[in-house]
Amino acid sequence: MQAAHLDTHQPSLHGEYDIQSTWKIAEKALMCVQAHGFMRPSISEILKEIQDAISMERDAGAARDGTSET
Repeated sequence: MQAAHLDTHQPSLHGEYDIQSTWKIAEKALMCVQAHGFMRPSISEILKEIQDAISMERDAGAARDGTSET
């Protein structure tokens, strides 16, 4: 059995993204397609994860740029 591979690389971003925020969204997306509705996250949970991922991305971008976003 071969393991599935999820390619999160987007060439147009030129490597300027935080892989942790990308995986955070990917994991939540996978939860959204569960066969049983009770196993899927609520819209509020999804929005929270997206907001957290955006925050992580902003922090990572600020670190890359050498700036502080507080």
